[in-house]
Amino acid sequence: MQDPYQRERRTDMDAASSSIFLITPHDTNEITKGVKGLRIWNPEATAGTVALRAIGDGADVSLTIPAGALVQEPVRAQYIRDTGTGDTLVIHGYSDN
Repeated sequence: MQDPYQRERRTDMDAASSSIFLITPHDTNEITKGVKGLRIWNPEATAGTVALRAIGDGADVSLTIPAGALVQEPVRAQYIRDTGTGDTLVIHGYSDN
């Protein structure tokens, strides 16, 4: 399908993304696409944690995802670590690549 908004396409952080993709956490592999933000779903009855490193940061951080929550995080992640990330979390990245 041709994108009817192609002429008006913006790529800044506030613009709609043109791609969404599943991210599989890994301790050493970088995310292969440029990420504008994350969509994280925690289907569990308890809180979960995502361990990540943002582009330009020198250290990892942990985000707590509440039980049963679907969270949108406006972070440009470079890594989503396997160690420290809950096994049942479903993580998607938003991109323009």
